[in-house]
Amino acid sequence: LSNSIIASSKTSGVRVSGGIAPTIQNNLFSSNTTYPVYLDGAFGTHLSGNTASGNAPNGVALDGSQAANVATISSTNLPYVLAQNVTVPGSRTLNIGPGVVVKTGAPSRRVTVNGTLQATGSAGAPIIFTSLKDDAAFGDTNGDGSATSPLPGDWAGLAFSSTSTNNLLDNLIVRYGGGASMLFSGDDSNIAIYTDSFTLSNSIIASSKTS
Repeated sequence: LSNSIIASSKTSGVRVSGGIAPTIQNNLFSSNTTYPVYLDGAFGTHLSGNTASGNAPNGVALDGSQAANVATISSTNLPYVLAQNVTVPGSRTLNIGPGVVVKTGAPSRRVTVNGTLQATGSAGAPIIFTSLKDDAAFGDTNGDGSATSPLPGDWAGLAFSSTSTNNLLDNLIVRYGGGASMLFSGDDSNIAIYTDSFTLSNSIIASSKTS
């Protein structure tokens, strides 16, 4: 889908489901009632050059369990938003590239990794996980101007279960989490780790409601 205008849907502008990876590029998404693009497990969808205005919010929705064995989320013109909890199932790998911004606005919303997460940013283009209210990351995604500001506990965080393996997080910024327990009671934090197959480096972990 390219060079098109997708507007005024009762819900999202485009919804992609399952283990597929279509290309959506150079489109305008305008005044859709919810998200411009909604990815239901189809996290490998190729996005580039798209713009969005007047949607609620102006971000690409991520929802559900990763459907493909390997999927890659790359930086694009829009931030990503956790519309619901996201899971990387066992034996599956999710790659996240430099410059990707992921936001969410619900205290219980989280990413659970039972497989593998390879999130490798760079010093100049870190990967950011943050609050939907955080206008410092990719602008005013929720479209409310200065009416709201991010707070610790705006979302839950990243959780790595005991079955997850080969996790690498480098050059990340993770902030404003800790809103709810994730895998076990009391693990409300920006990042909860239950595996020794995990490396975190060159990152900023900030403004959690707890640890």
